[in-house]
Formats: sequence, C-alpha cells, structure tokens
Amino acid sequence: KLIKDPGNFEEFGTRITGVVTYHDKSHGSERGKNIVFKIEFPNEMNVVHLGDLGHILDEKTVKILRPVNILLIPVGGYFTIEPDEAKRICEQLKPNVIIPMHYRTKYMNFPIKSVESFLRHFPSNKVKNVDNPVKLSREELEKIDFEVWVMRI
Repeated sequence: KLIKDPGNFEEFGTRITGVVTYHDKSHGSERGKNIVFKIEFPNEMNVVHLGDLGHILDEKTVKILRPVNILLIPVGGYFTIEPDEAKRICEQLKPNVIIPMHYRTKYMNFPIKSVESFLRHFPSNKVKNVDNPVKLSREELEKIDFEVWVMRI
C-alpha cells in the first residue's frame, strides 16, 4: 500500500503517521507542502523521515514525532533546510541515529551543500560511514546514545 497523504495508518502492526509541513519557510507559498512520516514498528523502533522539509519544526509537530530512534533529515539547504537548521531539528527531536540526506555528492550538480557542512556541527567520534543496507536490532539501537550515520554511496 502506497501512503502519500497525511493521517494515521496501520499495516501489519506498523503504525504510520503523516504530518503536513512545508517545503519552504513561507508555509508552502514557494515550494508547496511536505509530508513528514513517522513509522512506528512493532518492536518499538521509531523512524522519522522528514522528506523535503524547509523549516524548523513547531512544538506541536515535535510532540507528534517524538520519540525518534532513527531520523532521516535533509541537510543540503537551498531546496530544503540549511545544515545549521538541520542541527537544530536534531536537537528538537533527539534521535539515537541521524541519517543525513539531500546533500551534494560527486554524482550530482545541484546548488546544495555537501554533507560536511552538516557534519561540522558534531564531534567526529559521533560520525560513522556505514554501508547500505544497514541491519539494526532494537538491542543494538538501545546501546547508541547518539550517532550520525553517513551512508556510503
């Protein structure tokens, strides 16, 4: 089942909450709406995907999304939040694992920032380069206080 709208859904014991946010700082007047998804797995592991978020989250949205174990967050700016704004959102949501996305790589030429612009906000011992895909159990996740995982491309 494809879920692309805001609301609450449940499939096979997994709950999915879609929350309307915006792709810009002007309540969508520049780039439209964005839907943030929280996925709550039966093993009590919560994943939040912020999509093309373009603004800092309000407290109501933060309350809906927390607790967050794994956060997928745009960090490249221009079309989405800037790296320093992404850092602020990480502080709001307090995830165990942060996975940056939507940043410039050698494979594309968009006018966005590299992942390093985001990573400079964190101690280097908290940043890990990881292979894709990643397997992570609830027990392993509980041992992680806070890490940023950069997926190898």
